[in-house]
Amino acid sequence: MWGSSDWFVTKEECTDWIVQTVNEAHPGHGTSITVPNSDHFSNHAKTAQESYRMLYGEQPRPKSNFNPAILGELLSWCDATVGRKRK
Repeated sequence: MWGSSDWFVTKEECTDWIVQTVNEAHPGHGTSITVPNSDHFSNHAKTAQESYRMLYGEQPRPKSNFNPAILGELLSWCDATVGRKRK
């Protein structure tokens, strides 16, 4: 899982590498998704710049808010992993 507003790591250096490593050991088990409007720290952020300002910007910094879309993606992955259909 990688957030589209992640400035901390790129998809290629983090998520794609993990998927490749998992699939080398267990072909077809590694998957990757991009979560829109999410940063590396699971915050809702429309851009990498907004995410960066939440952590290092001038005071007063924008408030960080957890992106609940991450939970939906995790539940979908869990359901798919155990072969359960989502309601």
